[in-house]
Amino acid sequence: MRAWRRLGLAASLWLPLALSAQRPDSTPRVTLLPITVSVTRAPLPLTKIPLAVQLVERAQISRARPTWGLDEALAAVPGVYAANRYNFSLDQRLSIRGFGSRAAFAVRGIKVLLDGIPQTLPDGQGQLTNVELGAVDRIEVLRGSSSALFGNASGGVISIWTDPAVPQRMSEELRIVGGRSERDHSRTWSKWQSSSLLRLGAGSAQLTVSRLGYEGERDHAGGGGGGGPRLEIDGPRGRGR
Repeated sequence: MRAWRRLGLAASLWLPLALSAQRPDSTPRVTLLPITVSVTRAPLPLTKIPLAVQLVERAQISRARPTWGLDEALAAVPGVYAANRYNFSLDQRLSIRGFGSRAAFAVRGIKVLLDGIPQTLPDGQGQLTNVELGAVDRIEVLRGSSSALFGNASGGVISIWTDPAVPQRMSEELRIVGGRSERDHSRTWSKWQSSSLLRLGAGSAQLTVSRLGYEGERDHAGGGGGGGPRLEIDGPRGRGR
């Protein structure tokens, strides 16, 4: 009997100590917004897609970058190899899981979309010279055989989207970047870009003008020129250029 009394007394003394450790969790909780991709042709969250999909947001594309080519934005995407030859008369060489690595110029075996509009010719050759990365909002990369949903895209799909925001009236943005060569500090490069976004009824229109100046790493390796004005109209029935 005395043993049971001692056991009950010990339990009554130990129980308050155990309950004192059960304190409410004061750590603040942050709920992240869901990320929805459209390159899979189904508006599903990124965490629920059973495919190899990578999303590159605007901060990774244009923040502290010259935005010369896709190699800057796709450098950290697994399975994607982008080589910039700094020859502005030729496109960059893109390869997704080996597809497209044998192309001497342009992009082959990979589907390129700009705001849902194909930039790939019927023969499988894609062009990237008409893409102004400074005005890009996000890039969606689809790797693997599921890219066959887009036709002649055996290697993958690169879907590029511009800013979908609709302003109240009009908004303007000016972006200027510059630097110098690592080997020869006397050789410099610069780029400026101007974007205007205007509301048109239920839609919007975006006008982008840019110019690049590049002296190159050596003689006769420079290049540059104006990107030319690009007009994009976004309405309730779709987008047009």
